[in-house]
Amino acid sequence: MFLTDKQCAQYDYIPTGEVEMDLIITQREVDQLQSEVDALRGDMMGNRIEIYMREGKISQRSTFISKLTSIISYRIKTKT
Repeated sequence: MFLTDKQCAQYDYIPTGEVEMDLIITQREVDQLQSEVDALRGDMMGNRIEIYMREGKISQRSTFISKLTSIISYRIKTKT
């Protein structure tokens, strides 16, 4: 789990449906960004900045996905 139970409990005010929707949307963003990176890799030297920027966004969103997954796992575990 990325977040502790105590940290997850701090987000109890956010409805589970909203957390799940954020997870779906964010995963779609990651998939789209990864597709863009894959396309840009055809010219690594010419696109290195664009690739770097998209990889940074993927990293940020992946961290967010881990947090959302932790919250959902916590709620399943505690049946909140």
